[in-house]
Amino acid sequence: MESLQPHLPLVSIVIPAYNHAKYLLKAIESVTAQTYPSVEIIVINDGSTDSTAEILNHFNHPRVQIIHQANCGQAETLNRGWKLAKGEYLGYLSADDQLTPQAIETSVQVFKDNPEIILTYCDFELISPHSKKLYKIPTPDYNYYKMITRLECYPGPGVLFKKSCFLKLGGWDRSYVQIPDLEYWTRLGELGSFQRISQVLAYFRSHDGSMTAGVSTSVRAEEYARLGKSLIANNHTLQNNRKAARTCFAFSHLRTGQLHARAGRYLQAFKHFFQAVLAHPRILFSTLAHRILLNALINRYWKKVLWSRRLFAFSRIKNLGLSNH
Repeated sequence: MESLQPHLPLVSIVIPAYNHAKYLLKAIESVTAQTYPSVEIIVINDGSTDSTAEILNHFNHPRVQIIHQANCGQAETLNRGWKLAKGEYLGYLSADDQLTPQAIETSVQVFKDNPEIILTYCDFELISPHSKKLYKIPTPDYNYYKMITRLECYPGPGVLFKKSCFLKLGGWDRSYVQIPDLEYWTRLGELGSFQRISQVLAYFRSHDGSMTAGVSTSVRAEEYARLGKSLIANNHTLQNNRKAARTCFAFSHLRTGQLHARAGRYLQAFKHFFQAVLAHPRILFSTLAHRILLNALINRYWKKVLWSRRLFAFSRIKNLGLSNH
């Protein structure tokens, strides 16, 4: 597919679909409804066992290419889609998330105004399983040093990046399941700068079936520690800065311990917390470290209780007309 508007760069959005049939059409329609006219959409059914295949077989849109495949995971699915994509800019949208109508148009304009950047990311809004808008999540301004030392994943839903970087760097590492995006952004950041767009351009859906809401297996939880070790060994910034490497090591173990604790593996969590403090005692004075530790103490059961109460309170506020959302 060539650019639908010859004077506009083509944007390719890949939607990997795995067992999110109830949200899939909303995700696709949020991309077909973009105000930007030159968009290619590739939807890949990654071996879903729900009604995803049936829904896609009955879906027809001139800009949407549909592919069915055996299950191979998110990273490999996205890599396949991006290899097929013809756009100058690449992006992806989880099958349970959505874009605002102006998302792509706004991002392409930012690329036009800032030709030196290689990626854009935006603020987004949390929505309920029933698509109720809950609250805005402002993303941090881009800071490569903080991203690689604190292992903070800045880009979320609504990200776009240059295909030229994908061709140079390759795709996501399929060995990462919990944090394949963060691992990729830490490598991509060595090629150029990212630009935050301080507007809500996407909606992130929170529900029990999402990766962020689920309990991490022991192997997945260890991905942060593995990423930290890889960065210290291979990242040029960390290789030349012992303090930065120590900070990266400490936060990689804090985040690994966080995931173990949230899954109820408290002994493993303690071992990682101990390694973090032993390597970098001053991390105990970090506000971010405090937040990570607090989150680790809120196990899955209490998180559900707090979440349900928050939804109830939000609903009451809406009914009383006290919210602007």
